[in-house]
Amino acid sequence: MVPKRDSKKIGFILFTFVALVFVMLTSIRVYAQVSGATMTGTVSDASGAVIPNARVSIKNVATGEARTVTTGAAVTLDQLTSRWRNFVWRNHPDRQPLNARERANARVAIANMLYDGARRELAKPR
Repeated sequence: MVPKRDSKKIGFILFTFVALVFVMLTSIRVYAQVSGATMTGTVSDASGAVIPNARVSIKNVATGEARTVTTGAAVTLDQLTSRWRNFVWRNHPDRQPLNARERANARVAIANMLYDGARRELAKPR
């Protein structure tokens, strides 16, 4: 006959093992919310010349949040395309959880509009 203490120990180990297996089999993927974006473009004067180190203000009309930044050096079309592709790849709706796809669509649509406008500006003869 097996002492009662040992059967309790085996029962506890078995229960713990089953509980761990259950937790591992029923776990779900959880995504963090990320806010932020990257904006690219060209700041130019009326003659089309690029203005380096210009101050640019942007405002989110939905939240009223505004930011002012200073632009960097001029960007080539290849650099712009690379940045746009990276942004769209990271923010593509198919890469987002279901509850964030609508916002991802909006981010990608805005990025596409900004990219198209900047690409047209960079393609203009100087």
